[in-house]
Amino acid sequence: MGFLTGIGKTPNDSGLTIGTVTPMVDIEPWPEKESVTGRKSARSAVPIAEQLALNINDAAQLAGLPRNFIASSIESGKLKAFKVGKVSYVKRSDLEAFIQSL
Repeated sequence: MGFLTGIGKTPNDSGLTIGTVTPMVDIEPWPEKESVTGRKSARSAVPIAEQLALNINDAAQLAGLPRNFIASSIESGKLKAFKVGKVSYVKRSDLEAFIQSL
């Protein structure tokens, strides 16, 4: 068998047999990051489909379109957006109207 436990030849098989792999540790989700102000993000509080304003990533995910397409549509003026700090947001109603116009 050598140093690899669980791998060896069986009487009916001339090849290698690999045993069952069992996780040895429990995996927990990553803790939510805190912002610079020390408050936790409210991102998970409202599902994307119910948000009134979406950042570019969420707008792309909700629309099922590539992020680059959403960003270039904003830059060209085809899709309305507004900024809060450095982050661009799209109103869901504007996103829906834009999708209908495609």
